[in-house]
Amino acid sequence: IEDAAIERILAITAGHPHDTQELAHFVWDRGVRLGKLVTSSDVEVALLDVVQAEDAHYTTLWDSLSRAQRAVVQALVVEPTTSPFSEAFR
Repeated sequence: IEDAAIERILAITAGHPHDTQELAHFVWDRGVRLGKLVTSSDVEVALLDVVQAEDAHYTTLWDSLSRAQRAVVQALVVEPTTSPFSEAFR
């Protein structure tokens, strides 16, 4: 696996242990399946595979949110912040 691919995994997951492990698993599996050195572009493909694999989980999670919680999530997508409860974010 290329160093750039590892850096990309960590950038995507922000170092979150579960997310890092899951994405790395999909990346590793892709490398083994294709029998090649894994690159950053393979990480992007593996990320799509993770999203597809977790679709039911994400849907269930979204469906469990209240209307207000969904609005906050949608606002964070449009304008990411580390302080979603700050006055400036409102």
